[in-house]
Amino acid sequence: MNIAFQRHLAAVVFLACAAGCSPTADKVKATVTTIDRSCDFVETTFEGKKAVSARGYTDSCNSTDEWAKVRKERKKRIAGQATLHLSYVAPQDGSQRTGEIKLTGRDDAFYEIKAGDEIEILVSKTDPTKIRQA
Repeated sequence: MNIAFQRHLAAVVFLACAAGCSPTADKVKATVTTIDRSCDFVETTFEGKKAVSARGYTDSCNSTDEWAKVRKERKKRIAGQATLHLSYVAPQDGSQRTGEIKLTGRDDAFYEIKAGDEIEILVSKTDPTKIRQA
């Protein structure tokens, strides 16, 4: 093997490891206990192909029948926020912890996650109360 190829291979292996492991956090499973999700819906009225009026409102995503269609078809964009309330075991000391992760309507998880699901999170090695998405 020539030296240039060996360096390239070493760089690829290093990047693959760095992408898969975090030196400052441990990956653990967390259970979604509850979700506070609000959506910004916009209803547009058309005459033919021309939009004549639009009315927007913000409410709980589950308070409208539109949410079921949006989750299933994913054809309409929804602006919104979700706060996932999580329960997890801190790897440092084995204690039961709770925490929150925030999502927006741009995240696929915003539409897919429901209470009771298990997700992977990263827990800080120095402070088990600090978490982030894996």
